[in-house]
Amino acid sequence: MKLKGDQKLSRRINNRLVFKAIKKNKKISRADISRITGLSKASVTKIVNGLMKSNIIEECGKEDNDRVGRKSILLQLNKKDVFLISVTINDLGMVSIALNSLTGEIKNKKTFKCDCDEEILKLIEGQVNSINKTLKGEILGLGIGICGMVDSDKGVILSAVNPNWSDFKIVNKLNKRLDIPIYLENLTATAAIGEWWYKYEESKNIQSLIYIQIDDSVGSAAIINGELFSGSKSSNMEFGHIAIKEDGKICSCGRRGCIESLISKKVIYDKTDEIFNFDDEDQVSIDDIYLFLAKKSYNESTAHKEIINYISYVLGRGIADLINLFGPDLVVLDFELNNSKYFFEKLINNVKDEVLPPLKNVKIQKTKQSNENELLGAGVLVLRSLFL
Repeated sequence: MKLKGDQKLSRRINNRLVFKAIKKNKKISRADISRITGLSKASVTKIVNGLMKSNIIEECGKEDNDRVGRKSILLQLNKKDVFLISVTINDLGMVSIALNSLTGEIKNKKTFKCDCDEEILKLIEGQVNSINKTLKGEILGLGIGICGMVDSDKGVILSAVNPNWSDFKIVNKLNKRLDIPIYLENLTATAAIGEWWYKYEESKNIQSLIYIQIDDSVGSAAIINGELFSGSKSSNMEFGHIAIKEDGKICSCGRRGCIESLISKKVIYDKTDEIFNFDDEDQVSIDDIYLFLAKKSYNESTAHKEIINYISYVLGRGIADLINLFGPDLVVLDFELNNSKYFFEKLINNVKDEVLPPLKNVKIQKTKQSNENELLGAGVLVLRSLFL
């Protein structure tokens, strides 16, 4: 006898199979969904009817082919009647809010600077209510990605630097203000989810990836067999707090020689300023520092090479540790210095020097859509809740 829980899980898995088939093929018939997923035509029809009732998918005309007989009706994701709201909060208190379509278009993105938790809660509440008033369509839910450690199951921010949050029940507080489902995840994890969901999920050759994000802080997340890797408390992989230099600077976590304390944006700015002694004529801000370094070529001064060599060595050591630990198909690097050919070649060589021989062919890929990935991934948190 099947348990009710087993039946519920089976339905969610089958719903996901149908959803993924439609997402991958853009436009597809019920018969082709049955053929691709292996589900019976009756099961596909039942699932499709449910998804159509929820406005997640819609009919979009008939097949355009030369086959004799009745043309099959095609299905696609609903692009105009159903939306997701995505929110990202970085460690500088910058809050981005956007409206996402089911097919990954980001609309009406707005960014605000907030200094305290109540200000952020009021901002999210006000923006969601404003969207609801003007939107001609349905909101499926709200996904939040925040720079910090989170318990996504409980909707709690375990710790975050800006605002200074500790055990902050953000989902519970927003649920008292908003009447929509709300989901929470670490910011780098949402970026990894966004990259995976819209770029690699349908790939036969990429079943796992590690996403590394370097900015004011340093973070990482892993997708293993298509699912976000998560421990008992959090999906955070504190890559930035791997200690690789015993006598290094004291990190914000209180330990010495962490990767974040060696190559975060502020640290690299200070290190570069020591060498070049920036003045007003240089017009190099902290936000410009990677651009300043990335513009330099092989033929530039030894000083430029020295800084880039240092960054590529520290980062290469850390990436090699993750590759040796997880053995992923791919590493995705979200870093403004990706534009430097010299840096990227040095990084790859340093990684190959440190990884075990069977893992030397693991690819390292650049991504250029950091904030977009974060917003896309925050929206996907809502979709995943429907099918997982």
